[in-house]
Amino acid sequence: MAKTAEKEEQKTMNYTIQVNEVRATRAESAVRAYASVTFEGAFKVCNIAILENRATGEPFISMPNYKTRRVDEKNQPQYQDICYPVTKEFREQLYGDILAEYRNQTKTKPGQGREQEQKNNYNRANTSGGRGCR
Repeated sequence: MAKTAEKEEQKTMNYTIQVNEVRATRAESAVRAYASVTFEGAFKVCNIAILENRATGEPFISMPNYKTRRVDEKNQPQYQDICYPVTKEFREQLYGDILAEYRNQTKTKPGQGREQEQKNNYNRANTSGGRGCR
């Protein structure tokens, strides 16, 4: 019996990314900015944190989450993501776009980047079906 390979049709997903830089009130804060992503103009995910890795200084993404009653082996509270990309490919794509927008915004002229909200539209192939979110 011969197997036929079905070609998966890639769906195109449009999304808008908005990054709002945070002026850290505490020196030890790792939060650098918050992002919001609006998918197809119909579904918005807010409070995506852009944090700085203390060891490397590189930014990374933390999806919206909540504190659970569980603790880890060091007795630290565990957090659970509220929403997240399902596939590795889409996660890499989305996180890369958010970080690119963050880097683009932080490269702006002094005085512009912190106050100005920038929005970029992204039209990406999808293989799977800041604070003050408005």
